[in-house]
Amino acid sequence: MKMKRLLISMVMLSSLMLAACSFRFTTEIEVDGSGVFRVKLTFTEEDITLIEVEEGDTIENLVQEEYGDEGMQKACEELAQDGDFPDDATAEFSDYGAEISCEIEMTFDDLDELIEIYEELFDGMTGKVRMNADGDLSYAIELDMDDFPSGEDAGFEEFESLWIVKAPGIIEDHNANDKSGQTLTWNLDESGIEDIEFESVPAGLFTIFGGNISVFWMLVFVSMCLCVVVLVVVGGGAGFYFYNKKKKEAAEA
Repeated sequence: MKMKRLLISMVMLSSLMLAACSFRFTTEIEVDGSGVFRVKLTFTEEDITLIEVEEGDTIENLVQEEYGDEGMQKACEELAQDGDFPDDATAEFSDYGAEISCEIEMTFDDLDELIEIYEELFDGMTGKVRMNADGDLSYAIELDMDDFPSGEDAGFEEFESLWIVKAPGIIEDHNANDKSGQTLTWNLDESGIEDIEFESVPAGLFTIFGGNISVFWMLVFVSMCLCVVVLVVVGGGAGFYFYNKKKKEAAEA
């Protein structure tokens, strides 16, 4: 199922019209190249209030009337089963409250499988995601935003579409709009070609101090520390020897 069809199908399934919404496409990559890809459509508490005012009833009653006791969870699961998602894709609709959302999750065993998922879901997607034997990750793809959902597809007054990637190791170069630790976020435009690029390297021993130290420099650091320890021990021992010698000579005098 392509992304515009997904948005329209979700709107038809949920009967949530004329509201704001957000689409989040989240990829989490592990150090071995496996991970998960999630597609999440969310309506906020403000959206729910607007819908209830327009419909003249609570969300709970509206959903039960449309789908029975299983409610939107059933609708969300049917969307995952009927779409072009992998057979093992799972779907979960959130509890009613501050926000409601349908999230479809797909797992991948390696980066080639991730690309296959991307290509199946997004027309016009090109690029590569590769990890070398040292664990260096290169992520560079192009998305044709004309295939992505926009507010005009369902008459939304407000619409947010985010591409999120959580990478293993230390991120060195990227063109994301926001970076928080190992997580990068791109705000997707509603038209044109979107370039999404970053590179990361495995986390080093001293990552906690804000950097990534290679094995070579780690050995240099350890060697310097050992030299300092040797100098302190030798210097202390020599000082103690001459101090005792001087003290003994003074006593004999």
